[in-house]
Amino acid sequence: MCSPIATRVCSVIDSISRLSETEIIMIMTNVMIAYNSEYQCNKCLKRYMGDNKKQAEHQRLKGCDGERDFLVAKHKKANKFNFLPNLIFTKCPANWNNGAFQSLLSLYNEYKNGVNYFGSSPADTPAKYFEAMNLIDTLVNNEIEVKQDMAKKLNKLRTKPRGK
Repeated sequence: MCSPIATRVCSVIDSISRLSETEIIMIMTNVMIAYNSEYQCNKCLKRYMGDNKKQAEHQRLKGCDGERDFLVAKHKKANKFNFLPNLIFTKCPANWNNGAFQSLLSLYNEYKNGVNYFGSSPADTPAKYFEAMNLIDTLVNNEIEVKQDMAKKLNKLRTKPRGK
């Protein structure tokens, strides 16, 4: 059995070396925004240009006022990754947009090319950074896979013979 001091030290180390649930959600939503134009405010609201009434109603329904809200899904099919929370957004995920997490996305390509801003040794790099980059890598690969699956389905529909 651990002493109370050892338990406290372990919890402090864990909190600074692992991504919190909120940080995971922030990374997830920023990847969603980057890969899905429906969550990019300028593209989303462009549909309602010239109709202020419809635009205001759309903004109210999607929560464009910055309101953050989501539900944790009860079923396992919400996403295929066991380590990610299964989220169903009830307000637009763009409300979780955060400059710090956007900068992580911009560092991702450099990370993939082997650039390390923390020193020459991986031992100099915080574990939390590696965890964030691995999460981004998983999410980006999933977004690419989803887009490829959609393209294949669309292609099948286009090439399917009509009639019968």
